[in-house]
Amino acid sequence: MALHVLDEANRCLGCKKPMCQQGCPIHTNIPEVIRLLKDNHLDDAGRMLFENNPLTTVCSLVCNHENQCEGHCIRNRMPSHDPVHFSIIEDYISTTYANKMTSGPAPRNGMKAAVVGSGPAGLTVAVLLARWGYDVTIFDARDKIGGVMRYGIPNYRLPDSVLDDFQYRHLELKGIHVRPNTAIGKTITIDDLFRDGYKSVFIGAGLWKANAMHIKGETLGNVPSASTIWPTPRPSSWATTSPSSAWATPPWTAPALPSATAHATSPATPAATRSVSALPSMKCGTPSSRAWASASARLRWRSVRTASSAATP
Repeated sequence: MALHVLDEANRCLGCKKPMCQQGCPIHTNIPEVIRLLKDNHLDDAGRMLFENNPLTTVCSLVCNHENQCEGHCIRNRMPSHDPVHFSIIEDYISTTYANKMTSGPAPRNGMKAAVVGSGPAGLTVAVLLARWGYDVTIFDARDKIGGVMRYGIPNYRLPDSVLDDFQYRHLELKGIHVRPNTAIGKTITIDDLFRDGYKSVFIGAGLWKANAMHIKGETLGNVPSASTIWPTPRPSSWATTSPSSAWATPPWTAPALPSATAHATSPATPAATRSVSALPSMKCGTPSSRAWASASARLRWRSVRTASSAATP
């Protein structure tokens, strides 16, 4: 066990009336979790955290602990004003216990449930329904789960690996199906879900619509809303698995001429070899840049082929 975590747990006074639990929005039994950790029952502490909050690995990183559990700690009334930092304890317990969660799905009750949106509310409801035996399917308009947790919180605060691990251990291992890139309400409607046998539908679509300020100049250029800036492009799986290490020229940069990017070749090198070596390796991080790079690659290929054909007798 990490010593700094145990030292932090030993600072808990074990209050009979825990103010930290009252300050927690979901009333996590913080004194009991700390007691189990100190008694070397880490698995029991982790099980208690996940049963109370399936997103405990996320909340340990992004919750406003300063105004909630830690802000209500009785140690704030002492001259030192040094509360027990439960966020450190929760992060250690939840992360350690999550690595041991490999059990399969619960016995099915024969009923299907649909969850629209894979944000915090949708994921929590999906996990709870799966525990009760429902066959759960999550529909999300984006390509990955997480909602505002993935596309609204920066990576340095909540790494994508936390959400990816949650998808594997809490969704895939539990038999919860995920249908990405499926917006409910356009092609597929709520009535279609009930027609296909879903007994209940939970709608947690989120609040992606930006609030307008209604001030002068708001409709002019270079005035984006926060909801359009949040979903920053993430490296695609195509980009991360590509063997190339060079990035494609950004769309706002004019592509260099083939002669400027061609490798040094001798006059004896065949024309076909020169044309292939003249093409720079391509790699791009977003779908838009990948599409642009493909068009640029075709343009360069045509120009190089034309030049090589003219030089070939």
